[in-house]
Amino acid sequence: MASIIQLPKIDYLMSIAEEMWRERKEPEWMLKIRKRGVEAFYSLPMPGFGPRIDVDFVNMEYYVPTPTVQSYDELPSDVKAELDALGIPEEEKKVLAGLSVQVDSSVIYKQMLEEIRALGVIVESMDDAVRNHSSLLEKYFHKL
Repeated sequence: MASIIQLPKIDYLMSIAEEMWRERKEPEWMLKIRKRGVEAFYSLPMPGFGPRIDVDFVNMEYYVPTPTVQSYDELPSDVKAELDALGIPEEEKKVLAGLSVQVDSSVIYKQMLEEIRALGVIVESMDDAVRNHSSLLEKYFHKL
């Protein structure tokens, strides 16, 4: 017997999309994409394949902003422990082109080698790219 899935009111998810848009200082076109995503979430049926997974959509935290930090040393100890658990040797860390750390809904730390940046390579979180390179990103975002 199929269970009945409860969803939060659509206005609630629309308000979260607007909150994200405001807090992240995104362009108008990104808000439209977010709202289309909410509408699709409500209009598409839940998948009928695979294992049954009961998701509590009503009490789920859809957006959890997290403060950013300026240096590796400022990262929370549990995040540093996770990075150490990845097993990246110290010598390799020195030659990585960049490192981004995302916790919940936010990239909280990013570091990139200056040599790469000097070549004109742009490596940013999506949040920063939407703000800093809006016209470039809009041409390609959600396009195949």
